[in-house]
Amino acid sequence: IHWPEAQEILTEKGFDMGDGMGDLNGAMELALGEAIKEKYGTDFFMLDKYPSEIRPFYTMPDPDDGRFSNSYDMFIRGLEICSG
Repeated sequence: IHWPEAQEILTEKGFDMGDGMGDLNGAMELALGEAIKEKYGTDFFMLDKYPSEIRPFYTMPDPDDGRFSNSYDMFIRGLEICSG
């Protein structure tokens, strides 16, 4: 899923997402995993298009919107297992 969808899902779950550009904490990641399981029927998902300001300086910016990056995290049941 893309970052904006994750923000929508977490807002629906009652989390205060502020301006939508802050990093996720562990509780948010777990809640997102539960919501993905409910919505898509899978334990595994990738979250991409993280805000550039919360990723390392060397992360490639999204060519369509510089506020976001071409980066991702892979999750299983809401636990991050890989980043890129």
